[in-house]
Amino acid sequence: MKSYVAPVTAGSPHTQFTSFDNALSEVNARDARLLGGFAYATLDGVQHFIAHAKANKNWDPISKRFVIGVHHGITEPSALERLRSIRESEVRIFVPGKRLNADALVSTPLFHPKVFAITTSNNTRLRFLQAGSANMTSSALSDHPKNYEISISIDADKAISLAPVKVFVNWWSRVWKQSWEVDTALIKRYADLRLRMLERNPILRHAAGPSSNIRSTEYFFIEVGAASGPPGLRHQIEFPESLAAFFGRPVPHRRDLTLSSHGVVWHGRPLSFKTTTYGVEIWRLGMPTQHSGGEPVANRVIRFRRLDEGRVCDFEVADTNSNTVLKWTKSANIFGHIGATHGQRQRLYGFY
Repeated sequence: MKSYVAPVTAGSPHTQFTSFDNALSEVNARDARLLGGFAYATLDGVQHFIAHAKANKNWDPISKRFVIGVHHGITEPSALERLRSIRESEVRIFVPGKRLNADALVSTPLFHPKVFAITTSNNTRLRFLQAGSANMTSSALSDHPKNYEISISIDADKAISLAPVKVFVNWWSRVWKQSWEVDTALIKRYADLRLRMLERNPILRHAAGPSSNIRSTEYFFIEVGAASGPPGLRHQIEFPESLAAFFGRPVPHRRDLTLSSHGVVWHGRPLSFKTTTYGVEIWRLGMPTQHSGGEPVANRVIRFRRLDEGRVCDFEVADTNSNTVLKWTKSANIFGHIGATHGQRQRLYGFY
């Protein structure tokens, strides 16, 4: 029997998948099952996990079951859909009570484990168990995580079973029975409830953290806020590095973009790097001014559509509380990511 401790330091590479990968390599995939239970899952976290696991020869054929918690709506609907798309995968969400409603997102019992296990297909042997603090989020699982985490794993030798197998199997069976199978209708129902939760509790928009998926997404929208620029123009939007990545790899100097809207094209729109007086690094995009045929952007919402790796973008402007912005937000909630910028003036953003 082998044990392995994997601490995770924020901003540093980690080895938290090492023992999992070794254990998965050693099983007979046709007579094994992978179980995963997590309080929260985000699309970016699921993508990072899959990127590590798919290189293993047993990843595709092994049967997989996942249970994900939905407390406070932190789990992203897009993460559930991505887990569903994995080969040989069954996905459920843990729902307290008998109904998936607003109360279910705040009720107890709270599903809070972070665990992987590998059992035989008939659950008579427990071959591997890894438990720790890391949820299936990019803040915990990415190559350069933002969190400090730790996990401990135990790997049985050959045909030996970790004891007591019945204790774990009984626990998992109870969790599985209380969970609901994820399908398209359930994801939509959960997404609607989650959006209401985020509207009532804007602070939860920070819970999932920024996502690296923005680098390849098609649409990105953001509340402009007061904007910056000369009085009477206020045409400049500010982005943190995580959001500036939509327009390509952020660089510490000016880069010109091509923007278009309603058939009008503006070349040479500057995306400029700046460090504020407080030492905060930002990227500032100069939108077309009204003098050059643009429209007002201050205190409104802009949605960009990537046309050429972010260097060329079409854009659309809408009022903050309009049905158009609500439509964008719903799409990001189901298919991508919703978040908010930090600082005194938090601005809603989303991408999908």
